[in-house]
Amino acid sequence: ATYIGGTVDTAGVGIVIDSAGDAFLLGSGEPTGVAPIAGGDPATLGGFVVKLDPTGSKMQMGFAGLGGEYIGVDGEGNVYLAGLATPPLTPPSAGPTFTPGALQTSEPNGICGGDFVAIPCPYEYVAKVDPGGTKIVYLTGLNGTFGATPSGVAVDADGNAIVAGTTYSPDFPVTPDTFESLYA
Repeated sequence: ATYIGGTVDTAGVGIVIDSAGDAFLLGSGEPTGVAPIAGGDPATLGGFVVKLDPTGSKMQMGFAGLGGEYIGVDGEGNVYLAGLATPPLTPPSAGPTFTPGALQTSEPNGICGGDFVAIPCPYEYVAKVDPGGTKIVYLTGLNGTFGATPSGVAVDADGNAIVAGTTYSPDFPVTPDTFESLYA
């Protein structure tokens, strides 16, 4: 057992163990001694990832400013994250810098919420970070007009991220000839 704390509340959100026994902890907050990752966005993507050795006595890697709700790791040590970001209520929001050429490179612009207040829809993002925790390999949105919410992420043997989630967007991108291609 160990502590990972900071100047503001930190909380563990998820954990995954690689084949070497290293623990990758996904959390919220700002832990002490963990530097921001270039291209992250603490305001909308928040969180952190820390890699601990099998004994829990040494931090082998860590980055802040990119978190999420779900974490996966491939055989090479790349970290995969699926998260939910909520745009601020008062624009303008710089938002995250999505990777050029990614599946989606902007936030959805739908309005969600009740009858009295127009609230920008939360949106799902998927990211892959290199094994050293120093570079975002890709950061993409995965949404329709009314956003999406992740429910999990897994990584196959080829390094493909498999993301599950929920959406109320009839224009969510789907694979052609899939099991169900129309929003019901």
